Amino acid sequence: MSEQRLSASLEDYLKAILLSSREHGAVRPRDIVERLRVSGPSVTEALQNLRSRGLVNYLPYEAVSLTEAGQRYADEVLHRHRLLRRFLREVLLLDAAVADAGACLMEHVVSPAIIERMLDYAAFLEQCGVDEASGGFRRYLEEHGRNDDDGADGRP
Repeated sequence: MSEQRLSASLEDYLKAILLSSREHGAVRPRDIVERLRVSGPSVTEALQNLRSRGLVNYLPYEAVSLTEAGQRYADEVLHRHRLLRRFLREVLLLDAAVADAGACLMEHVVSPAIIERMLDYAAFLEQCGVDEASGGFRRYLEEHGRNDDDGADGRP
């Protein structure tokens, strides 16, 4: 990852460019507007900021692409998102939509050390029999009247 961590918003822009390029090849600012549901001026400002940091190739009215550094950063953000989503789904047994939304928020603030520990815990569960652990946790949730998304919005 780059030396200085970007804001959550700028990380979202990098991830949007990465995903859009995988889906469509060339990425136009309007693709980012649609994906992130933000205004055109916001996209322009973010792209200028990312360009000044050497993370995107951007000129007005041209396609946007990630630089090598931008590609590495975006790959790391997407990787964190996927790992967190998987942990939330498979270990905490959260609903897919809740897990995805939670991963989107957490990917920007969770340190690599925490993610590594979460992965270690998931590997431990797998070694111990993840099905047995998941089944036990699922029974616990049911016995306590908790469903897949209880507390997922930060409220008890």
